[in-house]
Amino acid sequence: MKRTLKRLCVAVLAAIMAVNVAPAPTTAQGTGERVRVVVVDVPVQVTRRGEPVRGLTKDDFQLSVDGKKFEILSFDVHDTSLSVGQKVSASSGAPGSAPAPPRYFMLLFDLSFTDVAALQRSQRAAREIVADSIDSTDLVGVATYSATTGIRSLLNFTSDRAQIVAAIDSMGVNQQSGVDPLNLALVDPARVFQGSLLGDTVQQQQDTKGTGLDFDRMANEQLLEIQRMVGQSDRRARSQQVANLIRDFSGLARLLDSVRARKQVIYLSEGFENETITATEDQAVQREMSDKLASGRLWEVDVDQRFGDSTRQAQLDSMIDELRRSDCVLHTIDISDPGGANLEDGRAGGGRMAMGGNQGLSAMASGTGGTYQRANAQVSEAIRDVLLGTQVTYVLSFNAAKFKQDGAFHKIKVKGAGAAKGAKLAHRPGFYAPVPAGSMRPEQQRLALGQQLMAAGEGGAIPTDALAMPFEMENGMALVPVLMEIDGKSLIGPRGAKQVGVQIFAYAVEREGGRIGDYFSKTIGIDVEAAGQAFTETGLKFYGAIKLPAGDYDLRLLVVEPASGRSNLRIVPLHVPDFATGEAELMPPLIPDPGGKWLLARVEPEEGEAPDPFPFTVNRRPFLPAAHPTAKVGETLRLMLIGRNLGEEALRAEAALTNAGGETWIVDLSPLRPASTEMEGYKAARTGLATADLEPGEYTLALTVTAGGEERTTEVPFTLR
Repeated sequence: MKRTLKRLCVAVLAAIMAVNVAPAPTTAQGTGERVRVVVVDVPVQVTRRGEPVRGLTKDDFQLSVDGKKFEILSFDVHDTSLSVGQKVSASSGAPGSAPAPPRYFMLLFDLSFTDVAALQRSQRAAREIVADSIDSTDLVGVATYSATTGIRSLLNFTSDRAQIVAAIDSMGVNQQSGVDPLNLALVDPARVFQGSLLGDTVQQQQDTKGTGLDFDRMANEQLLEIQRMVGQSDRRARSQQVANLIRDFSGLARLLDSVRARKQVIYLSEGFENETITATEDQAVQREMSDKLASGRLWEVDVDQRFGDSTRQAQLDSMIDELRRSDCVLHTIDISDPGGANLEDGRAGGGRMAMGGNQGLSAMASGTGGTYQRANAQVSEAIRDVLLGTQVTYVLSFNAAKFKQDGAFHKIKVKGAGAAKGAKLAHRPGFYAPVPAGSMRPEQQRLALGQQLMAAGEGGAIPTDALAMPFEMENGMALVPVLMEIDGKSLIGPRGAKQVGVQIFAYAVEREGGRIGDYFSKTIGIDVEAAGQAFTETGLKFYGAIKLPAGDYDLRLLVVEPASGRSNLRIVPLHVPDFATGEAELMPPLIPDPGGKWLLARVEPEEGEAPDPFPFTVNRRPFLPAAHPTAKVGETLRLMLIGRNLGEEALRAEAALTNAGGETWIVDLSPLRPASTEMEGYKAARTGLATADLEPGEYTLALTVTAGGEERTTEVPFTLR
């Protein structure tokens, strides 16, 4: 399985070509998408008595920005409780006509203000939720908080449930970060496919052996040490630790602001002493301090304990405001054992002082519009309540083109009308105008790029074509070569950049299960002048490969020009057959590109790794097929046919051509000529299509090939100019 590729070789695959590749420009630091704001989406959850309200329409909402009423341009309804075929898009009224936007959940585990037994109970609950309650469209991230390291993001928002379970198991003790550049995978995807990480506890323990992600003795000792540092502190020190927690949550808000969607942060903790923020709830202590005040012994009264710490309260209010502005809803769940099974002589089992009351957790949640749930032995039910409250989402969109791109915050207010009047509405409090792409920190860039790759719709400002097809390997896996053709003029931009940086990410995501099958990524720099006309007139042609088991995938290909933030996402449907069935298969016709047309780049195997076979080799001559074939009228299109299990008989082919107007007619091909290929079990043939009698335009060529007594039809679109 290919890991993050650390070396790039710009090489010639089909023809000899000199290429100068420079280091990526130093100004190309940011990777956020910088586009002009035109439409802003406002997801709204509507509940009554904790239950989602269904059946609302556009007329049941009123929207204003900075106090001014705005027209609702579009209106969608998404209900995760419905089956795929029932999902509703109210803008069109047709079932399943619009894909539901994902919900974003972050599971945030407290390693300091939590007993080890309670932490493990919350882990079991989280695994249960991931296995049976997370919707297929949901994206889940995992993070931890500790007094020593602050908040650490273990896993970016991903659909891969096995990776989520791996992060829940690890708690970051034995695993520092993901194995991929966007932090979407914590363990090797190959291990996930070899054995499920979803199942009962025994199975999980067996599957995580050898990955360093099980809760072994060393991990428990490290967690206990973190908690002893909290438990053995005096009251003022613990007050400072709470101040640090508030500071770190403010940092989390700024980090998550790079994900432009509503984030549901589920904070699993036993909480902290109320007296570190609010006045003590101990009535005996309050009476004692009242007596001291009455007798004039003011110096014996702890003002913070008597009235609460005003500085901490102000810091808490500021943190809550930052979370709200970043569109984060904080749900806090007290995971302590309500029966007190973890307590012994006033101390928690891990050496941490028992924390009485949880007004702090309650204030953190209510201030952001979230929920606080008291000590609950059934932690999974508490998490399910959060999922239930976000089950139905109404998406209101408005035109925001008039706002300046200055990073300013604009307040949003949504009121219920008609059937929604009197119900509880939860929505983003506002939105930030875009900021320059280079202003993001690396961790913000990863979150933003991860969101774009996993959840964005197809398209963008850098036209990109792609071609991918599976070839059988000896171990039953598929080698999937991926060819990307990236427009050079769009990379250079309107200002005529002399140095161009390009970031390329390719992830294969299972269409149903959401698992990440494999990936590659690369960042390169291009000296525009040295690259010459092959780049300026056409662009960059990039070759990489991934390995996958049988299944249906979405190949998500993201191209980013980091200096400006311009990008493009292509989503290529990919079916990998079960090669063990021995069924015959015919690839789509391949049309080789002429040499010298593109600036060519490819990835090389890591040091010590054997290179994969190059599948586009016929009669021992490699070629690069065109992702979107283009030719001049009068040229003969060379066609390569490759298939597997096609029998020993000679291939026969018939061809039909369809133009943009829908007219179809039979065309003649040059005689099929058998050819050899480097891939075992595959056979090849060459033919050609004359274009002298055709007009410029868009065409689709359909080839019906007879082999072994059976007919198979494949198609390839092409352009004549």
